[in-house]
Amino acid sequence: MKGENAEKYLRFFSQLDPQKLAAVSRALVKRMNQPVLLRQKRTDLTKTEEKYVQAYLQFEETRGPGGLRMLAGALQPTVVWTVELRKALKALVKERFLPEFGLPERISANEWVYEVDAGCICVRTWLDFGGRSPLSYSHRVFQRDCEPLRSHLSLLQWLGAASMTRWRALRAEELMDAADTVCSLSKHFAAEMRRLFA
Repeated sequence: MKGENAEKYLRFFSQLDPQKLAAVSRALVKRMNQPVLLRQKRTDLTKTEEKYVQAYLQFEETRGPGGLRMLAGALQPTVVWTVELRKALKALVKERFLPEFGLPERISANEWVYEVDAGCICVRTWLDFGGRSPLSYSHRVFQRDCEPLRSHLSLLQWLGAASMTRWRALRAEELMDAADTVCSLSKHFAAEMRRLFA
């Protein structure tokens, strides 16, 4: 995944003391996921967990003009995202998703939704090929009465790193990997939801 949040997450964990990896990871996951699927009451972070979360949030952060907060890490390479690349990515994603998810519901020219029956719930996977990112995805989980359980679940959200998972800079040679990855993540999520709510 090409993006500041994913790269920051990897850089942050690469510099941690190995003995703290599990504790820091749990703190970030708890920060974003604890009240998620089963509507648990929010449990406050301990002082140590809060310290870990703040260390992650402030990692490599600098102040720019006017106090603007920004990451000091490596900048994304400049990639020209063309209409042709967007069409190619859409075709690859549709091909990868078809066997497991069928055809998508089109919300707009650049936004699709796939719906999967997962027992007593349904999982809707949103794919967005427009905007500032070549590709972003998230899942929304609904009860049978269409009551939402949770919105915008994605890999970086599961990890506690960011609220959405996006590919920010894709070259032509990376399109297949992006399509394969988003399909694998979506299949895994749907399978785990079936198991959880069986």
